[in-house]
Amino acid sequence: MSALFLKILNLSINASWLILAVIVVRLLLKKAPRWISCLLWGLVAVRLLCPISLESVLSILPSAKVVPENIGMVQDPHIDSRVRIIDNAVNPVIEKSFSPDAASSVNPMQVVVFMGSIIWLTGMTVMLLYALISYILLRRKVRASVAMNDRVKECDEVDSPFILGIFRPEIYVPSGIDENTLELVIAHEEAHLKRHDHWWKPFGFVLLAVYWFNPLCWVAYILLCRDIEAACDEKVIKDKDREYMAAYSQALLDCSVNRRINAACPLAFGETGVKERVKGVLNYKKPALGVIIVAIVACIVVAVCFMTNPKSRYSDITVKIPAGSEAEQEETESITDWMDITLPSGYSISSFDDAIGYMGGSLILPRSYHAEDSEYGPLEWQYSGLISRLPADSGMATVSFDNGIPDPSSMPRDNHTDTEYLKTIGLERSNTQWYAVMLKENHDLYTASQLAEMVDEGIDLTRMELTSVYWSFWFVKEGEDTYYLLTLSAKEFTQEEAEEIARTVSIK
Repeated sequence: MSALFLKILNLSINASWLILAVIVVRLLLKKAPRWISCLLWGLVAVRLLCPISLESVLSILPSAKVVPENIGMVQDPHIDSRVRIIDNAVNPVIEKSFSPDAASSVNPMQVVVFMGSIIWLTGMTVMLLYALISYILLRRKVRASVAMNDRVKECDEVDSPFILGIFRPEIYVPSGIDENTLELVIAHEEAHLKRHDHWWKPFGFVLLAVYWFNPLCWVAYILLCRDIEAACDEKVIKDKDREYMAAYSQALLDCSVNRRINAACPLAFGETGVKERVKGVLNYKKPALGVIIVAIVACIVVAVCFMTNPKSRYSDITVKIPAGSEAEQEETESITDWMDITLPSGYSISSFDDAIGYMGGSLILPRSYHAEDSEYGPLEWQYSGLISRLPADSGMATVSFDNGIPDPSSMPRDNHTDTEYLKTIGLERSNTQWYAVMLKENHDLYTASQLAEMVDEGIDLTRMELTSVYWSFWFVKEGEDTYYLLTLSAKEFTQEEAEEIARTVSIK
């Protein structure tokens, strides 16, 4: 249930951007036919329904997955909205309040997610029950009705005309309704039926019940109901003269009601935004072809920009070739001799250097941390990452195994580094994809004496990066004579992103 709730939460966040875009476009296209607005709300419905979305370089969504699926399991829970002001405001609060304590038996964030899923499910159930009970009560209310024809019924208990029913919809009108008004009402309700609005409005309410916790979804549903009515008004009057429009407006006023019959099901003639609808009818002009074309183009732009996810940072494989001529490359060792790895676009790997890392390796560029005056920390503690190796019999590490699974406590540790074990990934891996023991490492970039000197020089240390934080992955396998290390800067990559990169590693 928690996993489903997190999925719904991410879909809701992504759809929120689309809802805001539709609201803006809807305001800009006031002269466009209202069915265009209904089409835009249809895009929102698709966004809320579809758990999978295409990636596009034209997408302007900041992040496709704001709340990580494993937020309840990690040591440092955080969101990744890719909007810096949001992340900087929310993540410190989450990490301070819900990071797991060694003394706790339960991860606090796991409890929060579970309780959130219970509240979400309760709210959804209440709303669906409300719709069902309201529908049943309304059915009972109109039982004492008289059929005027096959589809229209007259009822004393009805204040305003409406459609009731999904599979066998019927039009209910107040008893004693004026004959001329009745003709206009039926024209409107028949337009609803031709557009299948008696399906779309209840369907919209079901989506609202699922996403009840999102205020923008309530705004979207209210505007959808208004646009459905306005679209039907336009359909009825589009070929009529001014006299008909005036009579239609009067019918709207005559049948208007001050209360909602049931927001979930009926399509009530005089229920929604009557004042705006009357103005729309009296001021109606047939939209020009150019306006319709612009509106359709706007729909396409909105769909491409907000219904697609931003292109994954992991879609490009970085070419790992040492610098120099082809002859030099043949004589130079490369990390491609060790492994295959996929890196995000924008990152590259330096030439192999036997002075880098434990027993030689390559840096992942560009530079992430800058400690120019420090001679303390190795250079690889300042770049986006490192790929290195360590012979198993070097004496620098004695990795122990239990039934082939590495013991995290036996992983090599650097001096002047705080290390925290996170997890072991790859328990399902093949022979070429080894176990990867994941650590979180905090490296000191300056010595204590260097820090003291900087204080004496009047340097404000609070404005400096004194440590560098990395996700480290030790790829180890029992019986092998070499272990491999991948480190990735926590400034460049979230834990989820780092794990995704590590899972692309295949040891040769």
